[in-house]
Amino acid sequence: MEDFSGQRAGGVATIVDEDAVEDEALPQIVKSKRFYLAPMTPDDAILKMDLLGHGFFFFINKDTNRSAVIYKRDDGDIRLIDEAG
Repeated sequence: MEDFSGQRAGGVATIVDEDAVEDEALPQIVKSKRFYLAPMTPDDAILKMDLLGHGFFFFINKDTNRSAVIYKRDDGDIRLIDEAG
C-alpha cells in the first residue's frame, strides 16, 4: 500500500490535513476591547499611563495628530512609537 506521497505505508494510511494543523498552532484572540484614543501630548500620556498603573498607553499625539503608543522599557525609560505619516 502506498500513501499519498508515493511512499510505502506500514499497513495504515495516515492522512494529515496540513491546513488544520497550521490553524491549531496559531494563537487565538480570546478577548477584545474598544476604547477612545484621546488627543494628548506624550507627557500627558505618560502621566495617564502611570495613573492607570499600565505598562503601555495608546493615544492620539497632539504634536503629530496621529495615533501613538508609549510603553515602559525594561530599563525604566519610556518609548514613544508614532504612526508614520
